Amino acid sequence: MRPGHIADFEALLKDFKAAGEQLESTQPVLISQGAEGTKGTTFYVTSLRSGLNGFDKNPTIREILGEDGYKKFLQVNAESVEDVDSMILRFSPELSNPPEEIIAAAPDFWQPKTVSVATKAKPKSAGAKASSAVCCMSGCTL
Repeated sequence: MRPGHIADFEALLKDFKAAGEQLESTQPVLISQGAEGTKGTTFYVTSLRSGLNGFDKNPTIREILGEDGYKKFLQVNAESVEDVDSMILRFSPELSNPPEEIIAAAPDFWQPKTVSVATKAKPKSAGAKASSAVCCMSGCTL
């Protein structure tokens, strides 16, 4: 995004979302904004489809916004957007789930046993250390 045009572009996205929700032929579009690790302000517009043929019958932006909305889109887009990068990506379930050989190497890590929650918490002793768990797929520490 060009500096000073973020509010204009966000308003355009809200108009686009509202117009798209009025049509039955549109599919969900996910919009997010980069918070860290991006140059300037970056918006990510994501469309999930089951395959490439899912993009064949999408309505155009002109059909969604109408003529006046499309003219506004072109103007705001020309004034606000500095650079565009398009990608077609594929989610691969076989890469998201470890193969049996990996699970067999560390079954306690990949298939942890469920822990029942006690009805009454035990008081911590003064010398007890705080424990933490790691989410194996997302890498977050709890």
